[in-house]
Amino acid sequence: MKQLVDAFSIANTVRMVRSKKRYQTAVLVEGYKDVRLYLNLFDDSLCFVTPAITKMSAVGALRQLRKSGVPGVVAIIDTDFTVIEGRPFDDPDILTTDTHDVEGILLKSPALEKVMVEHTDKLNAFGSDLRGQLLTATRPVGYLRLASDRGGYMINFSQFDFARFISPDNLACDLKLMTGEAVVKSTNSRIPATRMLEEIKDLDNAHHDPWMISCGHDLTSTLAVALSSRSSSPVFSYTVERQLRLAYEKAFFLDTALRKKIVEWEVRNLPFRMLRA
Repeated sequence: MKQLVDAFSIANTVRMVRSKKRYQTAVLVEGYKDVRLYLNLFDDSLCFVTPAITKMSAVGALRQLRKSGVPGVVAIIDTDFTVIEGRPFDDPDILTTDTHDVEGILLKSPALEKVMVEHTDKLNAFGSDLRGQLLTATRPVGYLRLASDRGGYMINFSQFDFARFISPDNLACDLKLMTGEAVVKSTNSRIPATRMLEEIKDLDNAHHDPWMISCGHDLTSTLAVALSSRSSSPVFSYTVERQLRLAYEKAFFLDTALRKKIVEWEVRNLPFRMLRA
């Protein structure tokens, strides 16, 4: 019910803004961090970006606005596990990220190297394949997230302390310590650690795209553990994410599948646009 109320409120916000910006595209995104990123990539004379807080609120607001005949509205949301689950959004006005979420797009780009320069003078300080190490370390957490989504296990991932189960030396994930952390931090969940380990093993599939499994926040939390071990003061995941957004250039966005989807959407919805010509 709350999501329906939120969707209604967001739709009304778009209507009010559209009354003043009649020919600007209304871009619905999931959160405020997404707003900060997309405002740097889009032309604000062509569109306005509105946070919907949740994926389903964004989708609900989009459908309400479309039903009432409001043109030029698009939702840009995280893919999450929809591809892995074989249930991608089949809607021409819903565009999804290349990776599990928007943070994955940032980490997959050269923005990662730019951030690393700020923290260490050795780009290979964590090995020759930092991205691969991060994806391997966070893969079990990703599968645990998927298991929790499927089973409604109410695991409180937002409270995870990655330093408790990620080795700062080689970024290895200790599965027993990780599931133990899940049990400790998830007081409303009744799934035992042994069952978590079984679910992770059952879900693991070599054919899965690792960028679709690993959540961006898990990746930045793991990177923060590694950076903190080589710093005189702690490095937090939100700091890493902010630095990645600032380091991300429009040139990096050119080759993404998301940009291609946006261009195709613009062609279908002229005169509404988001990107500069």
